[in-house]
Amino acid sequence: MTRFILFRQLISFFILCMGGLGLAYAQDNTTRDSEPLVGLESFMDGLMNAQLKNSHIAGGTVAIVKDGNVLLSKGYGYADVKNKVAVSGEHTLFRPGSTSKLFTYTAVMQLVEQGKIDLNADANSYLTQFQIPATYEQPITVRDLLTHTAGFEERFINMIVFDEKELIPMEDFLAKGLPERVRPVGQNSSYSNHAVAIAGLIVANVSGMSFDDYVEKHIFQPLGMNSTTFREPLPANLIGNMSHGYSYNPDTLDYHQEKFEMVHMLAPAGSSSSTASDMAKFMLAHLNNGTYKGVSILNPDTTAKMHSPLYSKDFGGHAMAYGFYQTSYKGLNMIGHGGDLLYFHSDMYLLPEQNFGIFMSFNTADTGETRNIVITSILEEYFAKEVEPVKSPDSFATKVANYVGEYQFMRHSSSDFTKSVGLLGGTVNVSAGEDNTLLIKPFGGKFAQVDEHLFVTTDFNSPDFSKVTFNLDDSGVANEIYLLPFMHAKKLGFFESPTTHQIILAICVLAFIAILISAFRQRKKHADVARSQLMLPRLLAVVSGLNIFFLVFYTIAFTINYKTLFASSAAAFVLVPIALTVLIISLIASLPLPYFCYQAWAKGQWNIKRRIAYTLVTVLVALMLILMNYYNLIGFKY
Repeated sequence: MTRFILFRQLISFFILCMGGLGLAYAQDNTTRDSEPLVGLESFMDGLMNAQLKNSHIAGGTVAIVKDGNVLLSKGYGYADVKNKVAVSGEHTLFRPGSTSKLFTYTAVMQLVEQGKIDLNADANSYLTQFQIPATYEQPITVRDLLTHTAGFEERFINMIVFDEKELIPMEDFLAKGLPERVRPVGQNSSYSNHAVAIAGLIVANVSGMSFDDYVEKHIFQPLGMNSTTFREPLPANLIGNMSHGYSYNPDTLDYHQEKFEMVHMLAPAGSSSSTASDMAKFMLAHLNNGTYKGVSILNPDTTAKMHSPLYSKDFGGHAMAYGFYQTSYKGLNMIGHGGDLLYFHSDMYLLPEQNFGIFMSFNTADTGETRNIVITSILEEYFAKEVEPVKSPDSFATKVANYVGEYQFMRHSSSDFTKSVGLLGGTVNVSAGEDNTLLIKPFGGKFAQVDEHLFVTTDFNSPDFSKVTFNLDDSGVANEIYLLPFMHAKKLGFFESPTTHQIILAICVLAFIAILISAFRQRKKHADVARSQLMLPRLLAVVSGLNIFFLVFYTIAFTINYKTLFASSAAAFVLVPIALTVLIISLIASLPLPYFCYQAWAKGQWNIKRRIAYTLVTVLVALMLILMNYYNLIGFKY
C-alpha cells in the first residue's frame, strides 16, 4: 500500500487539463443544494477523471459525507468496459475487500454491547467447530482478534477462488487450514484475515444465525443498505449491478475482464459487495453515534469506544482501535480501513472531529497511488492547514546508524511453501536521508526524529505513514519498526536478509552451470577414468541440472500461481508439486556427494583444483538445500 502525495498545485493542473476530457462518464450523482465543501463535485470530477486516465483504471466509485449528509455519491468510468456500462454511485456494486472488516467489527461490538461477547474472554469459549491450539500459555482473546495481535502466521493458499464449486463452509476452511501461532498474544500486531474470520464465526455462534444473515438483519437492513451483501456468489437481484474487475495490459492498451473473486471461506474478512451510496449510510451511522435516520445499530458509548485506541506500542504512534485503525495528516486525526482484492482496491477514512467521511473503490488490478492521491488532495483542498515540518535534533546525526537496516514484516507464512515469497524481498529498508532524516522505503518517505522511539513525516507523502515508531534493545539499537498499527516488522541480520539469500542462490546457479559446462567439455577426456572416480563429477552434474531445472520450473509455477494467491484447485497449481518433486529427487541424489568428496581427497583423485572445485560445489548444493528447507520448499507443505 505504498502511497505518495500529489501536491495541491499539481492536482489543480490535472483538474484544469483533464476535467473536461471526459475519460470517465459520471453517473447517478447525489449532491446537496448547499455546499458545505464548496465546489466538491467539480473538484472530484477533475480529480477522478485524471486519476482513471493516468493510472489506467477502468472505473471507480466515491461516497463523501459530512455533517450528517451525503455530499457526493458518484461513479466514474466503466463497470463494463466492453459494453460501455458506466459506473453508478447509486447502483453499481464494487468490492470493498478488507474494508468489509468494519462490518464484522461492528457486529462483534453489537454483541459486546448486549453482554453476549466478552472481549477479554478466551476466543475458544465461543468456538464449537474447532479449538485454537494452546501453543502458548496465554489464550487468544476476542480483543486479540480485533487488534491483529493473536500471533498467527500469514496463510493465503486457497483464500481466493473463482468457481463457486470450490467454496467450502467457513468453519470447515478454518478448521482445516488454521494458521499456526508463531508468537505470544499481544506481543506484536500482524494483520490476519483468519483472525477476523474467527471473529465472524463467533458472531454466528453467539447469535445462532449464519454470519451472512446476521449482518443483513442487524446492519444492512436497519441502515437501508439494500445493495450490500457478504454472500458469494451474489444474490440474483444484485448480479446485474456488479462491476467487473479488470487488469490493464500496457502493451495492448486494453482492459482484460477478470473472473469474480470469491473469498467467502473467510467471508467476515472481506467478501462484501456494496455501492458507494450504501457505504455512505454506514459512514453516516458511525459518525452520528451509531444512528442513521433515527435507526441505531450501536449506542453512542459503543460507537465512541470503537473509534478509540485499543492497542499500540505506546511510543506515540498510531493505534489500532476496535477494528478501525488510526491515521493522521497535518494535524487531522483519522480512522479507517483499506481493502484490496486482486482486482478491486478500496479505502474508507473517517474524520470524526470534522464529521467527515469518504469511501472510494476502484475496479482495476493496479491502481498505483490513486487512493493516496484522492484522499490527500481532498484533505489539502478542504481541511489541512500548512504545518511546519518537524526537524530532527542535531544529536540525531550521531544516532542514525541505530535505526538503519532491513526490516521484514511479521505478516508472512511460516509453515507452508509460500514463505518463499520472502525471497522476492518485500522488506522495509531504513537508511539515512537528507537533512538529518530517516528514509523509509518503499513506505513513507522521509522522517524526522521526535524522540528515540517516534519519527514523523517531513514530506507528508501519506496519511497512513505519517508516523513510525521503533523498539530499541538495551543498547539503544532499533530491532523493530511499527508503521501502520498492524504493520510490525523486525530488523533482519545479515544471514536472514532476502538479499543475502538471493546472492547465495545466484552463486549456486553460476556454480551449477559451470559444472554442467565442465561435464560437457570433459565427457571425451574421461573415457579412460575409472567409473568409481567419475561418480563425483557425474553426480554433481546430475544434481546441478536438477537444481537449475527446479529453480526455473518453480519460478514459472510461482509466477503463474501468485496472481491467484495459490488456489490449489487452479489448473496451474499442479506445477507447484511437480517442482517440489524435482527438488526432493535432487535432495536424494545429493546424499552421496559428501562421501564421494571424501573419497576424492582420501585417494588423491583428480588434481587439487578439481578436488577444491568439486568440494565447493558440494558445499553450495548443501547451502541451497538448507535455504530451500528454510523457505519450506522441501516436501509438500501446502
